Amino acid sequence: MTKKTFVIALSLMVIPAIGLLDQASGDDLSLITLYLVPIALTSWQGGLGWGAAAAALSMASWLVANVAFPIQVDIDPSFGKAWDIAEKLVFFSLTVAAMVRIRSLVLAEKRKGMTDYATGLPNTRAFARDLAAAKAAGGEIDIGFIDLDGVEELYLERGESYIEALLKSVAELAATAAKTYRLGDERLAIISIGMTGDRAAESMRGLARDIEERILEPRGLGSISPKIGIAHCVDSGPISVPALRRFLEGSMIYLRGMGGRRVEVFEFVKP
Repeated sequence: MTKKTFVIALSLMVIPAIGLLDQASGDDLSLITLYLVPIALTSWQGGLGWGAAAAALSMASWLVANVAFPIQVDIDPSFGKAWDIAEKLVFFSLTVAAMVRIRSLVLAEKRKGMTDYATGLPNTRAFARDLAAAKAAGGEIDIGFIDLDGVEELYLERGESYIEALLKSVAELAATAAKTYRLGDERLAIISIGMTGDRAAESMRGLARDIEERILEPRGLGSISPKIGIAHCVDSGPISVPALRRFLEGSMIYLRGMGGRRVEVFEFVKP
């Protein structure tokens, strides 16, 4: 017998016993909280189907104990009041603990959805979220793009893990100036707030030089060259992730055709 089967079977057997205890305690004492324990265990181990079965069995046991065959029991009023307070305190505390746990799990999944699993960098969804927040705050915004041209040839030679580590090194270098995002394959992006136009372009030129001198040349990767570009945000409205991806695909194709380290400025608009 597996642990899962044992827990489900034991929980289902305990429910009628709680019903008998509920009947013996009379109408003045509520044992609803006790029913929650086997219901929770069964749901956790068996999922919705077994959880629903445990809930139905608990409901039937409660009806038998309190409606079909109730027993009148004299309970000390002070004890009954103390029990009622304690049960509600436990029930409310369990509700708070469960909701806090569920919220933390949901937030953790959302964070995972905003992260590139291979490098740990913020991904396209995070880029779209932060860009929307920056645009909502007002002010001029430029987006710096980094495209490691020629890195595709290393996939067969060095392996994917090597490429991911290389991208992470480049991103860590870029992150010293601003938060860096991975937009797919060898593409990275930086959101620049306040530093726009010529200043942003010069910053990207300097970053490209640093990537070559501090990362690519020491590793003997002369066949790879960082292509850079600047997109100036002129659209004040929101942009969806699919629309953003279409824009990025088009812009990066354009950037690949650039020679040397020229910086082109073009408008960022919704398709």
